[in-house]
Amino acid sequence: MLHATVRVDGKLLWANLFLLLWLSLIPFVINWIDKTSFEALPVAAYGVVLTMPAIGYHLLQQAILACNGRSSALATAIGHDLKGKLSILLYIVGIGVSFLRPWVALVAYVAVALIKNLKPKSPPEPRQKSRRPLWIR
Repeated sequence: MLHATVRVDGKLLWANLFLLLWLSLIPFVINWIDKTSFEALPVAAYGVVLTMPAIGYHLLQQAILACNGRSSALATAIGHDLKGKLSILLYIVGIGVSFLRPWVALVAYVAVALIKNLKPKSPPEPRQKSRRPLWIR
């Protein structure tokens, strides 16, 4: 995402540091979940630690768009970012549910990973005629 930027300012750098800080905490919370056998508090903490990088990614996107303009290449690639907003919502729901049923919260967290990997629907590209000679086909 940063490769698509033309200009960089201080807000963009702080948003990037915020994202990297929360990403660095994920292994520690996973270790805590492993040691406590999926209790409610560590699963909720895992949800918080997953929510914060999602928010940080959103802040980074907004900082890049503010710095480079709404007509930049990144702005057209992002679009409305429905998957990003939905992922934050699912993480928050997972945090709340984790105190009732921790395994349901983990299902919500896995659902976010599956949603993020969905490919957007794009129109099929028109087929071009082959330029190879007929005797090679």
